Amino acid sequence: MVEVIDLRYIEEYKLDLTFSNNVSKIVDLKEKILLGKGPMYEPLKDIEFFKKVRVDKELGTVLWPNEFDICPDSLYEM
Repeated sequence: MVEVIDLRYIEEYKLDLTFSNNVSKIVDLKEKILLGKGPMYEPLKDIEFFKKVRVDKELGTVLWPNEFDICPDSLYEM
């Protein structure tokens, strides 16, 4: 399993992610976030909140302040 080890916010819902196998990918989460239903997705639709994303070293993936995360394998496949 690959893990996210670094990230850089690009624009809108795009992140430049670096994975533990040294592969970097630009991931566009716009569709996933804007079409997402439920209380965990709602804050992420605010781009200022979305920008608060960080790498959680323990989980090996991206994490927002509301504890929303995305499986690193899913991010890698995007």
